[in-house]
Amino acid sequence: MKRKIQMRSKAGIIGAVMSIVLLGTGCTIGSDKKESGTIRIVSIQSEADARGQGLRLFQEKYPELKVEFVDVKAMVGDPIKAYQQFGQYIEDEKPDVIIGDALTFGPLAARDAYADLSPMIQRDSFPTEDMNQGVLEWIKQQGGGLLTGLTPAYDSTVLFYNIGLFEQYGISHPSNQMSWEEVLALASRVPEKSSNGEPLYGLYLGGSGDALELADRIAATMGVNYVNWEQRQITGNSEQWHKIYELAVNTARSGRLYGPEEGEQGQQADALFMKGKVAMMLGGYDTFRSLMASTSAPKWGAVTQPVDPSTRDQGDLSPGTIYSVSSTATNSDGAWTFVQYMNSEERAKGLAAGKATLLTRTALNQDVNNLEPFTLLSYKLSKIVDLHKVDFELSASIRQIRQNEMNKVLTGEATIEEALAATQQQAEAVLKTTK
Repeated sequence: MKRKIQMRSKAGIIGAVMSIVLLGTGCTIGSDKKESGTIRIVSIQSEADARGQGLRLFQEKYPELKVEFVDVKAMVGDPIKAYQQFGQYIEDEKPDVIIGDALTFGPLAARDAYADLSPMIQRDSFPTEDMNQGVLEWIKQQGGGLLTGLTPAYDSTVLFYNIGLFEQYGISHPSNQMSWEEVLALASRVPEKSSNGEPLYGLYLGGSGDALELADRIAATMGVNYVNWEQRQITGNSEQWHKIYELAVNTARSGRLYGPEEGEQGQQADALFMKGKVAMMLGGYDTFRSLMASTSAPKWGAVTQPVDPSTRDQGDLSPGTIYSVSSTATNSDGAWTFVQYMNSEERAKGLAAGKATLLTRTALNQDVNNLEPFTLLSYKLSKIVDLHKVDFELSASIRQIRQNEMNKVLTGEATIEEALAATQQQAEAVLKTTK
């Protein structure tokens, strides 16, 4: 039987999952050779953040190696456009080092933007055995089978649960590697009201927490997409989506899914969990840290994120900032020195002291014995959308169409079949107007 975490928790504030890209302090490179010359870095991360997360320390350690830094977000101004134009900046600026993230990595790998790091790792005996192999597998799979980047940090979603509520109402505790159906079945067993008459809920997703959000989370787990942006096709009126909508609608109608009330939209998931309003919630490493640090949270446990029942040993994760040597680097040795530095054991120890991020070098994580839900699953391949191909105004329009039709299902104005068909028709009509 898989182990589950059980402990007295403590409270705090959940941070944004995708901001878990903090990168620590110092390093020891395998060679005593002092690199010289210049390395040109093109980065999706701001220069200020890069300096705070290690660039400054790198420059102090290697003063002979000059750095030219191209801050794409500062150059473009708009963050979304920066992501969309990042590939073009790589082509134009011809960097030695590329600093990217989970959104930029796959699309650039498809353009052969990165050098294979394996020969450099082998040459310098750079240790990767103690790194989370799921993270390395993510990089290899998104990188066309090659290890073309390294990241010192990552995040993953896990399912937190209130032990006291489950024991009070005689409900079996959640376990590792449960499917969405199994998680929602547990949520349905949570009573509508507590012993003192306060409303109780089975599950809080975070954000809007509504039926459409639940449907999209289930779809992401199952690898099902609503729009194929590369082919510009709507793919939502399918048997898979029908089953997903049915599960989400039934859960929403049961009242077991928590949706923020008026004035609570910005309230953090762990704050709601702390109040005992929900029996289970999804969260990342920031939620784990805040619960561990709290002195007033209920007794809690955590298990892995919901999984696809056909691949129960696999789940999703999100690498932090990814450091790569450009395939067109003119100073590849200097670039590799920088990539080593940002991913070294010494640097990971500096990160560990701050407890601010989930380290790829897993043995150095604080509370390492309590992190099984974050580390148990291997990585399940999922395609990263190239944001250059996404029309965000169109995406927002399609989302609104879907929301309107989902609302009709929830109020009984339409069946799921009718809603999916209407959504498909309306979304295709909007799509045609933008071609």
